[in-house]
Amino acid sequence: AQFATTTALPCVFPGVAFSMGRFMSRRPVAVNEENGEHTGPFQTVSRKPPGQERRNSAVDPTDSDRLLMLRTPTQHLVAPRAGEDRPNLHSHYFANAESMKESVREQMCKPKYDVAMYYHATGFTQWLARHPRFEHVTLLVIGLNALWIWIDTDHNPGSMLLNSPPIFQIFEYFFCVYFSFEWVIRFCAFKRKFNGLRDAWFVFDSFLVGTMVFETWLMPVVVLLASGGQGGGLQNAGILRMARLLRLTRMARMARLLRAMPELLILIKGMLAAIRSVGFTLSLLFVLLYIFGIAFVQLCSDSPCEVFFPSVPAAMHELLLNAALMDSLAGLVLPMKEQSLFLLFVLYAFIFLSALTIMNMLIGVICEVVSAVASTERETLSLGFVR
Repeated sequence: AQFATTTALPCVFPGVAFSMGRFMSRRPVAVNEENGEHTGPFQTVSRKPPGQERRNSAVDPTDSDRLLMLRTPTQHLVAPRAGEDRPNLHSHYFANAESMKESVREQMCKPKYDVAMYYHATGFTQWLARHPRFEHVTLLVIGLNALWIWIDTDHNPGSMLLNSPPIFQIFEYFFCVYFSFEWVIRFCAFKRKFNGLRDAWFVFDSFLVGTMVFETWLMPVVVLLASGGQGGGLQNAGILRMARLLRLTRMARMARLLRAMPELLILIKGMLAAIRSVGFTLSLLFVLLYIFGIAFVQLCSDSPCEVFFPSVPAAMHELLLNAALMDSLAGLVLPMKEQSLFLLFVLYAFIFLSALTIMNMLIGVICEVVSAVASTERETLSLGFVR
């Protein structure tokens, strides 16, 4: 009967058969007293004689352990044995320093990427592109260009480059010529030109140089042709205001300076690694704002405090600014105190949960993630030095 149960039911009721088969595997049919064997429908599990130590299942599992692992569809459904750690199913929500270090060690086993592997072996362009002084001069020009954008924004009276004073035109042409020269040198250094698409920095610089050339040299020509060669209509063109916004893309070159400042790079990597954790924390704050927003709208209906909470979105906004972020807490507490002590108690409960608990927990999460990223970066530097 047991044999029919475990063979016929899988064709009709797979779930029931799996449960009954697993139950029957733990309740054997017969026991051989001589060798201590349990005989079931599909397995024969040997029981060790008294006095003999059981083998460690983590190193050399027995037949019953093997059968249990085969029958278990997912690992987290198996209850851990004594002395074993229970798996953490939510560990990927927060940064783990050990897992990040292990990932770094695995990456160190792979060959280190260098764009110079795509360059020519000989020639002037590849020599100049590999030279560290050329990289340092480029970083210096990038920093000067970032400062010049500030000066140009505050003191340039012209709406476009043709209407600007000569000093502004000279500097704009200088930056455009230098960045174009740098791009040409790096492009000519590639042995196969299509390999430039494999380097993310070269693609990024190609986009920035293209926008700079368009804004500095091509845009004035297009506007002059469109206005018939007369400069009077240049200041009234709305497209020129959009063209000036293209200058903001040059600020993206500041990202290349991060390679010279590892501390700032660690902070940025920490911010990126903490996005998931911060997202869950802010989701918890949003749920709290929604619950208390509904509560305050209902409690303050037809009362003087209704001006603070006319609707649920307005109530959530008011609680976020004046209670969670404590922008103007006194302006919200005093009317609640005059209205009702119960409303004041509910407001204090929200402040304790949001401002004193969730917001501080958010700071702790960010500090923990940045600490894990800093530890990983130190591990990377150590492994790179040893390598």
